Amino acid sequence: MIERILIKPNGERVASPGREHVRELLHQTYDEWVRGSGDASLTYVQDEPTQRYVLLIVPSKEGKFFMEFIDKSNEIYNPFISLSEGEMSDVEIVIVGAEEHVLPRITFVSRDLAEDAIVEFLKTGSRSSSVRWARRTEIRWPRSED
Repeated sequence: MIERILIKPNGERVASPGREHVRELLHQTYDEWVRGSGDASLTYVQDEPTQRYVLLIVPSKEGKFFMEFIDKSNEIYNPFISLSEGEMSDVEIVIVGAEEHVLPRITFVSRDLAEDAIVEFLKTGSRSSSVRWARRTEIRWPRSED
C-alpha cells in the first residue's frame, strides 16, 4: 500500500493529492504561505518494503521554491536540497514557523520546475531528475547575523 499526504501551510491535510492540489499550493501568494506555517510538506509512505520520504517546500517572495528531499527510511540525516543557477552568496530571507531563515538563493527553483518535481514525487516517492540536487552537507549555508 502507498500513502501520499500533503500538509498545506494552513495545516490542512490532503490525502492522495493530485496535480490540481499542487498547482493550487504553488500559486498561493507568499503572504498566504506565511499566514500559516510558511512551508508545506508531502509525505510518501510505501509498505513492503517500508519506505518513507518527505519533500519540504518553502516559497520565496519572488515565486520560486526551495525543496528538501528527506529519506526517513535512512538513519543518516543528510537530505537533498534543490539547486538552480546562481551564486551561493546571494541569499533569500524566508519565514518558516514565524521565524526568519536565510537560505542561498541558488536553492530555489522555478514554479514550473517545482510543480513537475512535486508531481513526480507524489507518483514515485523519488527526487525528480529534472531538478539538480545537492546533499545538505555540500551546500555552503549563510550564517545568520545575531
